[in-house]
Amino acid sequence: MKGKIKMEVKWIKIVTNIFDDEKIKYIETLPNGDETIVIWFRILCLAGKSNSGGLLMMTDRIAYTDEMLASIFQRDIKSVQLALNIFENLEMIERIDNKIYLTNWEKHQNIESLEKIRLDTKNRVAKHRERQKAVEINECNVTVTQNVTQCNAIELEEELEIEREKDKKKTKNVYGEFKNVKLSDEEYSKLEEKGLISTIEDLSYYIKSKGDKYKSHYATILVWDKKGEIVWTFNRVGEFDFACLLPGHYEAGMRGTINVAKK
Repeated sequence: MKGKIKMEVKWIKIVTNIFDDEKIKYIETLPNGDETIVIWFRILCLAGKSNSGGLLMMTDRIAYTDEMLASIFQRDIKSVQLALNIFENLEMIERIDNKIYLTNWEKHQNIESLEKIRLDTKNRVAKHRERQKAVEINECNVTVTQNVTQCNAIELEEELEIEREKDKKKTKNVYGEFKNVKLSDEEYSKLEEKGLISTIEDLSYYIKSKGDKYKSHYATILVWDKKGEIVWTFNRVGEFDFACLLPGHYEAGMRGTINVAKK
């Protein structure tokens, strides 16, 4: 079955002072700096089209390879691989199970509309609180002291609840058998919606047994969920060995033998 292509992002955020960024400045000094920067912008646009949270995916199941990027960008494969190595060394991208992930993809998303909504909401809440304070002062008819009154205690509790919600989004909780998988409440909820809670345990065992480190455990689980299918055609009979080529999988026993016989 073919993988479905997600709806692409029509535009991405590029700040006007991007060429003041230290990483971009460094790339400009390299021998192929100009070409490397062009490849970086092509990757940003391609990530927008993929709309996979920063992963470069042609479909839900097919990830872009170095060769595919060279073909799409109409660049020499060596230039593309050199650029990818530079981006990886500068922590602009990360390879997760042979899939390319943009580490700071969030800052390139079109979030201005969301920010405007948040700002408008904040202003409305502030105005409402000012009106509410005026009402509470008239109703309570109390002298302002350092003690918290019953009227403003409710408002204080509401503000504390808002701060607690903000902290929840920033805080990473630990999960898994070995307490080594870090996820925020929001990330955990998304995995729960996708039915990927059991994969948390798989990642916990894998990290413990192999000692691998990942910058984003949430992104790693999403990558593991993207499964594909390989069809092998044999032109002769015999015994053939096969194995998974992902790092550490061969050592973990993901290999076997196929016996091909005449029909």
